[in-house]
Amino acid sequence: MNSPDFPVPPPPPEEFWEDLEWANTHMEEISAAYPDQWVAIVDRRVVAGGPILADVESRAMALTGRTEFPVLFAETGIRVYAHRATLPFLIGFEDILTRATLHCEYAAGLAYLDI
Repeated sequence: MNSPDFPVPPPPPEEFWEDLEWANTHMEEISAAYPDQWVAIVDRRVVAGGPILADVESRAMALTGRTEFPVLFAETGIRVYAHRATLPFLIGFEDILTRATLHCEYAAGLAYLDI
């Protein structure tokens, strides 16, 4: 939904998608070279890597002058993630409900998404 308070950002440039496709194709090699680290991809190569996302983004921006580029986590091994989601409404009563609020619990508190 687009509103004056929260405008929809423009789509990323074509280079973003090309770099993302390259990264997905080469993720096995990237994960071997940068195990469990964030990596920034520009011009079909890793330009910055490290354990702290903000540092990787800052380095990549400084090195390339770009502000939009894919940043991925080069995960190694097998991971199992768990999440508990609770919906505060009954599925199947959509015709009765005109608005539902999903509550997402985060470590820092609650965030609310109205749909």
